[in-house]
Amino acid sequence: MTPLPRISTALMLGLAVTGPVEALQDPVGLENRGFGLRHWTVASGLPQDTITAIEQTRDGYLWIGTFGGLARFDGREFEQVLRVLTPGLPDDRITALELDGSGALWVGTQFGGVARLVDGNFMRVPAPAVDCRDLFAAPDGRVWAVLDEGLYTCSPGESKFRPVEDFPARPEGVAWSRTRGIVVSGAEGLYQQSDGRWRPLGPIGLPDRTRVPVVALTDGAIVVGTPQGAYLPSRSDELDNLGLEPAPVDPWLVEAPPRERGAWLGSIGVSLLSFGDSGLISRLVVDALDGYEIRALFVDDEDSLWIGTTGDGLFQRFRTPLESVAIGTGEFKQLAFPDGRTIVALDARGHIHRLALDGGEVDSPSTDLVYGVAAWGDGRLLVAHDGRVDLWDGDRVEVLFDAAASGFPPELRCICTARMPDGTTWMTAPQGLVELRLDGTSSFHPAGTDGLPTGLSSVRVAPDGVLWVGGFGGLSRRIDERFVPLSSPTEVPLEVVRTISFDHRGVAWIGTYGLGLWRVEGDRVFGYGNAHGLDDLMLSGALPDGRGRLWVAGNRTLLALELEDLDAVAGGERRFMTPIVFGPNSGMSEASGGSPGAAVVGSDGRLYFTTVSGVVAVDPELIDELPAAKPPTVERARLNGEAVALGDLTNLGPGRVDLEFEFAAPTFVLPQAAALEYRLQGYRDEWQRAWSDDQARFTNVGSGSYRFEVRALGESRATAVEVKVQPRLVERPWFLALTTVLVGSGGWLLVRRLQLRARRRRAELERQRRLTSIGSLAGGLAHDLNNLLAPIMGYSELVAQALDPDDPLRGSVDRIHEAGARASELVREMLAFAGRGERKRSRVVVAELLDEVLRVLEPRLQGSRELDLDDVDPSVSVEGDSTQLHRVLMNLCSNALDAIEEHGGLRVAVVVREAELGPSRAHSLGLLGPGAYAEIEVTDDGGGIASGALEHIFEPFFTTKLSHRDRGRGSGMGLAVVHGLVAAHQGVVEVTTELGVGTTFRLLLPAANAQSEDRGQALIHPVPPPPFRGRLLVVDDDPAVGPLVADMARRSGYQTLYSQDPVDALLQVRSGRFAAVVVDLDMPDLDGLEVARRLRSESFELPIVLMTGAPGRLVVEDQEELARLFAATLTKPFSERDLIDALRQHVGVPSDELTGGANP
Repeated sequence: MTPLPRISTALMLGLAVTGPVEALQDPVGLENRGFGLRHWTVASGLPQDTITAIEQTRDGYLWIGTFGGLARFDGREFEQVLRVLTPGLPDDRITALELDGSGALWVGTQFGGVARLVDGNFMRVPAPAVDCRDLFAAPDGRVWAVLDEGLYTCSPGESKFRPVEDFPARPEGVAWSRTRGIVVSGAEGLYQQSDGRWRPLGPIGLPDRTRVPVVALTDGAIVVGTPQGAYLPSRSDELDNLGLEPAPVDPWLVEAPPRERGAWLGSIGVSLLSFGDSGLISRLVVDALDGYEIRALFVDDEDSLWIGTTGDGLFQRFRTPLESVAIGTGEFKQLAFPDGRTIVALDARGHIHRLALDGGEVDSPSTDLVYGVAAWGDGRLLVAHDGRVDLWDGDRVEVLFDAAASGFPPELRCICTARMPDGTTWMTAPQGLVELRLDGTSSFHPAGTDGLPTGLSSVRVAPDGVLWVGGFGGLSRRIDERFVPLSSPTEVPLEVVRTISFDHRGVAWIGTYGLGLWRVEGDRVFGYGNAHGLDDLMLSGALPDGRGRLWVAGNRTLLALELEDLDAVAGGERRFMTPIVFGPNSGMSEASGGSPGAAVVGSDGRLYFTTVSGVVAVDPELIDELPAAKPPTVERARLNGEAVALGDLTNLGPGRVDLEFEFAAPTFVLPQAAALEYRLQGYRDEWQRAWSDDQARFTNVGSGSYRFEVRALGESRATAVEVKVQPRLVERPWFLALTTVLVGSGGWLLVRRLQLRARRRRAELERQRRLTSIGSLAGGLAHDLNNLLAPIMGYSELVAQALDPDDPLRGSVDRIHEAGARASELVREMLAFAGRGERKRSRVVVAELLDEVLRVLEPRLQGSRELDLDDVDPSVSVEGDSTQLHRVLMNLCSNALDAIEEHGGLRVAVVVREAELGPSRAHSLGLLGPGAYAEIEVTDDGGGIASGALEHIFEPFFTTKLSHRDRGRGSGMGLAVVHGLVAAHQGVVEVTTELGVGTTFRLLLPAANAQSEDRGQALIHPVPPPPFRGRLLVVDDDPAVGPLVADMARRSGYQTLYSQDPVDALLQVRSGRFAAVVVDLDMPDLDGLEVARRLRSESFELPIVLMTGAPGRLVVEDQEELARLFAATLTKPFSERDLIDALRQHVGVPSDELTGGANP
């Protein structure tokens, strides 16, 4: 079997959907409720936007015919099948697709006739190479083709079409009815084959060369589409007009639902006609498709309707429990149902929208800035302003609470409310908790004191009457008039709480931002994360639906989790949950995650969630009608990078191999629900989760029998492929004995040498894997350490500036700062080892770097010791970061000098030359490919490296400098940094050593092309800094870093405010109160990139400065976008001077400083 040529275009979720799922209006009733609409175009991966034919094969894939080629679709990704890459496909202009009884796909083309797809291969079927207008596979095995030259058939077992000589007219369409047999339409009418003859069913009277599609319904009736309308032949063979208006273009296309008595018809727009015993009984119109020119219709095995258009791409009408609520567009934060008739939504700009559930008009009753809304319980709406809370009853407003009048902080912004059974009301604000009692008295409980968490957000009353309070700093319960914090039993903290809810059993469900979902049952706390199948950890809502499911709103998805699954995972009975996932490709726009109250149960029993583009309602009852997940199929395999037939995997040649499998489970209603897991039994028996690429890779697979299995997540049935790798000659048990007998000890030694060589190769591969794993850990740890070091170094700097030089504490503070600086340097080395440091690429001449290294190390060359650079080729250059490459050479030469100083050596020699590597040599070294490489060798005549230390020398913090004399000379990061930076430059480093003789480190780095340009720094002419008038907003979720940065800026004359919540920060910037922003990159709500993108998309041109603890995480494919988003980037930890220099250069000098009013 030859695999299909593959041109894959990832189906980006943002491109695949035109917007949130629309509630399609139905003039007859509500039959459109519970259905959504998706849209795909060339931008999504289609070959062309004119869709001519649609068909589904038995493996579940959908095949899309266009005038630009074929495409195969699994619900997430299109694979283009084009004639230039596909032998046997005669033409890219596809006109018809049909599946026969054996499962073969027949393809009709405009200029190349007909082809057939069998076992992955296209084969042309002999027929006239003319326009194929229609294909039809009859139950008797014959395939009918309507060609420009007439009607043709291909019988079972034959490989070519034969003309139907006796057909009396020009054919247009073919169908088969269980009551009439084969029926062929033409411009002159319909014809039925009976007793070997063609009998007319009645005239239609259409012009010549007019397309007349025909289709059979489930009850055996025939529907004919024409430009004049659609017709249903009666028992008396008369053609009854179904009452449709004439088609504006072409005829009405017809498609029969497989499990419904009716027909889909399309021309300009799409309608569903339903039939009864007396004829047409109803017509459903899909309003969302009104105005589109329909060219193809198809109903798949999940009852989705697929609609192909002329020039406007592909649509899918699919079942979904989601429906958009027409309350407005844009980002929403909170929802409330004050009475049984109205839904109230708070948008991200702080404005309120109201909508009557019976379809009444939308209104916005207030343009005042609002921070929270909630149902009060008696039909009134609670509305929280800045420092004030009102109760709305229609047009009447009553002040419930005034912070300033109560003696509380005047800037209180209450965002969540709960009422106790005794009538006491509790309201959270970031600063603390407000308690309002029925007697009119009130109390304020500051956040972070007396057991309360910091940064309060959510408050709820449990079924047993206990008050629960959540915030940035964790979760607390009020027990016996005291707040008692809840702690996590694991290393993952229970913090950043955004939502609290309770199911019918009283189990508490806690949604956090970035730390996943938590359950609290009594005193038992359990957290769900990636390891349990919860892919989205940034949660803004969790609602039980009363039907055994918990609905969780994530950052980009909405998840339906079975309570039974959640219980089994928490009890250790199951490893993974199997959530039903609704993402952007299922009608769920990205969740806003703004505030508690972003998910509520409506008065109509549906669940409501806020999104960045509106409000979505979920009907939990409809989820039971969704199709079940399909079993996966293994599509193709690769052996050492080359395609191989699946059947050939059972007899692979000897030697270690790399295997790769591609698999899929096509599904179109819930593409995100196709969660799969796989394993290779005998190699790694544990199941591994398959992510979005649906690929499994296994390296260095040795001889033996294996079984590759893939299955739907949590299912017991798996699809399997057998694999057997034959043992090599030296691995066969009889070989060693035979060699020993025939050759004697010499043969035995040869075998042992081969076995030892193989063992060393395996050890090297294992070492590389270990270093990669350590690198990932080091990179993540370095980011966290940078965030911890930022306040240590920053506040120590501020304290030192505040102390007099002769203050006895000044020395201690300086030592704290110096220790932080040393730790910061160590973190930079960890980032370098992980390959995540900042990098600027240019053409670098190696000899020039070595000259700089020699100047630095020259003071250490005492007596007869020398650093020999005589064999350095001055023409060899590489493309990379000159600073990092200088560090590599400095570390190697410095280590070599350490070795000769310790063991009495005299000479360090450096050799630089250009080496040309062939394919086999490059592959064995793990390089990108053959070509020119810069070869750099650093050799010392020190004492060599012991074998026990050799395998660890590239690991971070491993050092042999352990004696008192060596203390302080090395951190154990020198060679780890060398390894990381060389790997980041797509090179390799090798080491050879001999005890008592010396050591050689050999680097291979891709040589620079002759055309490589030197991207040096352009000459920068100093420009006077502009004046800055306005306020600066600092946004960082870390309460130890954000206030520090704000203090630093404030000390230099900038009017500065700090926000811990990026969503709140967006709201403040939109209010027009700020002229510049300093924002952190990694935040659990919205990251700094997304904050900047949203501001730029709303035409805010204010300067934005980015802070990050891990510059390697700043991945933006378009560097022009990065320059457009940010004026400058600061890497943590940075000093006050670094911050102020960046602000003055890129934001401006405070206006009072320009006039002499600022502090120096």
